[in-house]
Amino acid sequence: MTDVKKIFTAIGLIAAAALLVSLYGIITIQETAGKLNERNILLSTGQNAVPTPPAPLPAEIRITLINSAQKESLVSLLPLVGQLRQIPEIKITAEKSLDMNSDEARELIEKYRIEKIPALLLEGETGKAAVLSQNWPALGSSEADGTLVLRNIPPPYRETATGRVRGMLKAVFVSVPDQNGVFDARAVFTEILQNAFGINPAEEETIRYDSTEGRALVEKYRLEKLPAFMLSGDLNVYAGFPENWLQIGSLEDGNIFVFRRPDAISGIGYWDLNKNEVVETARAGS
Repeated sequence: MTDVKKIFTAIGLIAAAALLVSLYGIITIQETAGKLNERNILLSTGQNAVPTPPAPLPAEIRITLINSAQKESLVSLLPLVGQLRQIPEIKITAEKSLDMNSDEARELIEKYRIEKIPALLLEGETGKAAVLSQNWPALGSSEADGTLVLRNIPPPYRETATGRVRGMLKAVFVSVPDQNGVFDARAVFTEILQNAFGINPAEEETIRYDSTEGRALVEKYRLEKLPAFMLSGDLNVYAGFPENWLQIGSLEDGNIFVFRRPDAISGIGYWDLNKNEVVETARAGS
């Protein structure tokens, strides 16, 4: 079948309802650095080039990451840490990883009123790096002592006040494996959840539509177009999710969210139970 990335070219309704900007896309550090470098090159190679002053020394930053040692599927902040390491404007002089139950971590959690784990703190010459000054307000807070605290943590995370893990979800995919041209439910729906909603279910299950359990789901949720999927769990912690979801699905008893709009996905084939045939959707731009 068509590659998933080509299939997921446009889901108009879902894209419009995207709820979460990726933590790791907010700080466009490398792009910014590249533009600055290009500008310096142009200045230094132009006909009336003016020598550019030497680049200032990078800001020296210390990173503290607070995690939970328990075996749980919390969001990982390591990609963000990795990106911070690559910023030319920053020099990471020390990195520390703490368990949330350690004395040092507890002290930091109390001092900076940290509400979600994992947590990330940047200390040192934080005010010297323009890229942090410009981007951090969208990510967290700047404390009186100059420490930057990451606060916009996407689920799943652990609440420090209650100890509860928030944002744990289960996805059930209803597949149509025996119809030629019908898209792969697990692959495409996983792509939708990750890219449009920032969701990575902790538990996933795929059920054939023609199995006993599959037929029961089709009947129970009055499914008319397949593949479909159901989400259950702590979805309310995903800001705005329930309201936006209603554009492409329904909310059923038991807080079950059912996806009902495969016709909103461009360039795929889905099984229409009313027509008893595979329906091809238009490709983006066609």
